[in-house]
Amino acid sequence: MLSIKIAIRSIPLVFLLSGCLLLELLPEPPEHQGSASGEGPSDLRLHAAILSDVRRELLFEQHLREGHPTCAGVRIAGDKAICSVDGSEMTILILRADLQYEAHRSKETAYFCPKESIYYYRYEGGPRNLDVWLGPYKIPFRSR
Repeated sequence: MLSIKIAIRSIPLVFLLSGCLLLELLPEPPEHQGSASGEGPSDLRLHAAILSDVRRELLFEQHLREGHPTCAGVRIAGDKAICSVDGSEMTILILRADLQYEAHRSKETAYFCPKESIYYYRYEGGPRNLDVWLGPYKIPFRSR
């Protein structure tokens, strides 16, 4: 009786694992393979790489006190961001944004310069009502 229960409970795990394996065997969709300009990764891969860097490697939440109120590396022009290093348009990635009705809402944004392969991180809001910038950080990409 116990072995039947274990077998029944492991069925979803089998489907989950087979889906993961199937995902690895399928080719990556063209929109996820790289940017149209060929300068760097697609937004999806870029977002994942920066988010991993922010959360796992650099642990930015622990370094917010070291942030600066301004950033000389990014010029905001309307709804666009320009890289001060080379004058190119930057990719703006919203890493996290709380809902409007939350008491201490915060927003985390990354500004990526494709030519330099660097990004800047901005944290706005939270319980201490911060508006700080960190960076630049080099983000390496592994080609597939």
